Amino acid sequence: MTREASRVAVSFFSVKANPVVLPADTIEHIMRQSL
Repeated sequence: MTREASRVAVSFFSVKANPVVLPADTIEHIMRQSL
């Protein structure tokens, strides 16, 4: 896994483990990174 992919995975799992409402732009950023 590249560093970028690792960061995306960490962000994704952090969101899953910590159900906090994130700003829409942050979610969009994570989604773009994962593509």
